[in-house]
Amino acid sequence: MRGRTLQQGCEIGRKAPGLPLHYFKRVPLLPRIQWALGVLHSLQPAELLDIGSGRGKFLWPLLDAFPALPVTAVDVDPRRARDLEAVQLGGIDRLTVRQADAARLPFADRVFDVVTLLEVLEHIRAPEPALAEAVR
Repeated sequence: MRGRTLQQGCEIGRKAPGLPLHYFKRVPLLPRIQWALGVLHSLQPAELLDIGSGRGKFLWPLLDAFPALPVTAVDVDPRRARDLEAVQLGGIDRLTVRQADAARLPFADRVFDVVTLLEVLEHIRAPEPALAEAVR
């Protein structure tokens, strides 16, 4: 299906024009993602921030596992943020998307009770500011 795009009437609801289908391909859950979802089930978050959501390798299983959880997805890459925003516009109303740097998040202190950063820190040259932001 690579190269086809989502159109009206697609799985995610309303119109998401021009978004490649492979961005939404479901893949078997990796053990580390299963582990993270298990931890989250024990925490029962009320509001979650996912930093570095990228193409959604963790975000899609998260949204499936927690169908009522408000999730804010952040990515530094404007193209990735636009793609994620298309999912929100396509009908996932509990998903909020922001394009932002993990080291300078545009949120007040203690807005989220859980923050996830899966497969993100290894891509940041100096991860300490991003970690400080996540804890904040």
